[in-house]
Amino acid sequence: MDVVEDICSIDDLQRNPQSIIFKAHETRRPIVVTADGKPEVILLSKELFPAIKVALDAACELAVADAS
Repeated sequence: MDVVEDICSIDDLQRNPQSIIFKAHETRRPIVVTADGKPEVILLSKELFPAIKVALDAACELAVADAS
């Protein structure tokens, strides 16, 4: 993640959504959307989401296994 390139404000997203969505697709990195300077949501390309979901599911399974 590039801290400078991968963060945008909600105002930027409202003004230019196509550019930010294009950047998420091209870089294949999540975009952090901020409100009042604080992170609010993460924007992911549809190509990136399945890989992140698989990793999250695997991490959850490991956490459950470690807890037992």
